[in-house]
Amino acid sequence: PLFKSGESVVTQYYKGWVEALGLLKMDFLGLRTLTVVTDAEKLVRQKVPDFDVYDIDIEDKETYDMLADGGTSCVFQCESAGIRSLMINMHPNCLEDIIAVIALYRPGPMDFIPGYLENRSHPDEIKYHTPELAPILDVTYGTIVYQEQVMRIFQDLAGYSLGAADMVRRAVAKKQADVLEQQRKYFLYGSDGSDGSSPCDGCVKRGIKPEAANAIFEDMASFASYAFNKSHSAAYAYVTYQTAWLRCHYPCEFMAAMLTSVLSNADKLVANIAECGNLGIDVLPPHVNASSEEFTVEENAVRFGLLAVKNVAQSYIELIIRERNENGNYESFFTFCKRTYGQEFNRRSVEHLIKAGALDGLGTNRNQMLHMMDLVVESLESDKKASVSGQLGFFDMSQELAKASEPEIPDIPEFSEKEILQLEKEATGIYMSGHPMTAYKDYARKIHAAKTIDLLEADVNDKTSPYKSGQKVRILTILSTVKKKVTKNNTTMAFLQAEDVTGSIEVVVFPKKMEQVADLLVEDNIVMIEGRLELSDDAESKLSLDSIEKAPSVEQLKGGTVSAPPPPEYKPIKRDIPLAASYEPATPAPVQTPAQQSAPAVRKSPTRGLFLRVPSDSCPEIAQIMPLITQFSGPTPVHFYYTDINKYNMQTGITTSVTAQLYGKLQSILGNSNVVLKN
Repeated sequence: PLFKSGESVVTQYYKGWVEALGLLKMDFLGLRTLTVVTDAEKLVRQKVPDFDVYDIDIEDKETYDMLADGGTSCVFQCESAGIRSLMINMHPNCLEDIIAVIALYRPGPMDFIPGYLENRSHPDEIKYHTPELAPILDVTYGTIVYQEQVMRIFQDLAGYSLGAADMVRRAVAKKQADVLEQQRKYFLYGSDGSDGSSPCDGCVKRGIKPEAANAIFEDMASFASYAFNKSHSAAYAYVTYQTAWLRCHYPCEFMAAMLTSVLSNADKLVANIAECGNLGIDVLPPHVNASSEEFTVEENAVRFGLLAVKNVAQSYIELIIRERNENGNYESFFTFCKRTYGQEFNRRSVEHLIKAGALDGLGTNRNQMLHMMDLVVESLESDKKASVSGQLGFFDMSQELAKASEPEIPDIPEFSEKEILQLEKEATGIYMSGHPMTAYKDYARKIHAAKTIDLLEADVNDKTSPYKSGQKVRILTILSTVKKKVTKNNTTMAFLQAEDVTGSIEVVVFPKKMEQVADLLVEDNIVMIEGRLELSDDAESKLSLDSIEKAPSVEQLKGGTVSAPPPPEYKPIKRDIPLAASYEPATPAPVQTPAQQSAPAVRKSPTRGLFLRVPSDSCPEIAQIMPLITQFSGPTPVHFYYTDINKYNMQTGITTSVTAQLYGKLQSILGNSNVVLKN
């Protein structure tokens, strides 16, 4: 049975039935990233005319070092906090490593990441059931990662044909128990094909002990149900590497292409602009004398494209650029309007260009230009009518007469900084020349506020992520939108859009909380919110509000009189599979300082745990070590000792699994004497 969807013919059979009938089912993936790579390549060619992204060195040390340092933002498939931590722990040094990351970082295989990393760190300690496995699994350090490895085990160890190995691979992936038990017998002892199966020798006939063969089959039955197709992973990994290489060597061109690709998504636009800041790249506002349609590169900066401005038709943008290229830059607001006046000219479009700052620097401020709009349009319309009626030809006017038709510029001051930011948000969906939350950057770190981009990138399936569904988190944010809704029970709830400099996240306020906090739910209010993080596979991250309070003013922060609240409650991370070869090395107990010995109010040091001595509760070292110690959960409690106040924080609720790798990384950040483990 078939039907037509537009010009396409679509079957009404279930996909499994289609395959059973012998038809070929193919999936076609459309990747936005391929366009990003192509656009970045075009921008690079403005500097290097013969540049070809397919000729880049795939063994570039700088690129792999960047990934190992956590520089994965905007890199294809590597943008989540979890995979960033994996890259840091793994320290990839070849394309094969990236292929493995793409295959492992998904539900199921994630459970085997700790073992994979441990084996990778100690390849000499890997043990195989039989030596014949080594050439098949050495590339993934003894771990079955790819479907092709499963097929090759059946081929090389038991003598299966390629087609028969693929059929078994499918049965394993689909967990078909009856087929697996039958294939276990063939894998161990072979088949002569008399029962209709594919003939094979079996492992025993090829000199492999039955116990080893059975253990190998058990491993395949558990691992291979999650095994990933390597050809798919390799293709993705190559695109990953291309984006990483471009980010490393041509960051301006790469980020310009990235920003163009997310023009219609304000949240992603904000996140990518924030990443430009992290890379030291200035993002210049749109301007009629400098911008193209899309984002472009100006020396070591990225220039906004005019398409980023709302309610400006592409045809009008094309006219603006064409007129500028043919007759030079626009010298004043009035001459801009005069030169682009005609069929494409639209008052609303010009007003949005003004609000976005695209007409700044032409002799008038934004407030003056908006006030002049009525007179400018009236003057241009009058000139047009006069020209059409033959009373006065535009090109016959003397320069003085033409100039006389320009309205007088009103003597009024520019908008306030807050008003300018609001106008920019209205015109582009984002703040262009600044952000209301920029002044709160240090305070957000001091109160342990999470970045919204990290919450949005948290993966419900990622057991290594520091953020879990149901975890209590804190954000410092401006309320960009507040939408209230009456429920069926005639109660009121609210949906907030909470924004910081990295992005925005939805916050749900249920009726019971609504009664307590309604007076704070006002657009443009800057507030501190604590709530429960909600993660799912098919929806963006959101928060369920527990509490909200108004943030201190900028003046209060500058005065230095604001004290920081204690860190939010952290929910310990549970893992089904502990990190392989975790241990607690014997180290001396921390030495008490005289201040500790003489201060009776200070609680006694806990008897066991991982002790980390840091300058203060808001020091930058905290931000560096938190992702490390929360990556893998274990039984060892973590305690902080703050040297500025000579006190322990014994209420963190954080536990971890102490490995040699973790211990070494903490020592490299804090110093050897500031990391102590007490059993």
